[in-house]
Amino acid sequence: MAKDEVLKLLATQDSFALRLRAGDLLSADGDTAGASAHYKRAIELFPYFTGQGNAYDSLAKILEQKGDVAGAADTLEALIKVDENNYEAMRTLSRLRLAQGDKARALEALRQSFFVAPFDYGLHTRAGELSVELKDNAQALAEFQVTLALQPPNIAEANFNVASAFYSLGRQPEAKKSVLRALEAAPRYERAQELLLKIVGQ
Repeated sequence: MAKDEVLKLLATQDSFALRLRAGDLLSADGDTAGASAHYKRAIELFPYFTGQGNAYDSLAKILEQKGDVAGAADTLEALIKVDENNYEAMRTLSRLRLAQGDKARALEALRQSFFVAPFDYGLHTRAGELSVELKDNAQALAEFQVTLALQPPNIAEANFNVASAFYSLGRQPEAKKSVLRALEAAPRYERAQELLLKIVGQ
């Protein structure tokens, strides 16, 4: 249906399908304010539609484009509450929370995604990096060890990350073993060389 026809029908029929269609049509025309209002109403009318072209994703994209990162993140959080297997929403939510400077909630969103994609080594690596930034070195070690167990293509980096976590925890013998494994895989790996010098120098 064309935009004029949809808007005319909405005057007498406040339905989910019409609201979603109106949102899509107005968004395509560049009327983001109007589209947002229709997407919000579509979610209110039927919050359980989470498939392709759902109102949550469309609304979140508009809000992010307008600079409302918090609003976009909250919208995706609402989506995940009704669709616990939405891996892409979790990844995007983590990115948005990080953009807000909320590393703890960014990490929380990443951890949620583990239940959907437990063998994605990239997610565990990112979770480990965030844990380091949050100064939770024990958690960082756990995440980096999971990454290593999943045999990522860059095995040198995976061993280096484990070594760094061990080093931060004061576990020098384990740190040395891991950094040597990193150098076995990549003898010219400068960061690993520097870490080994630190360990040996102590």
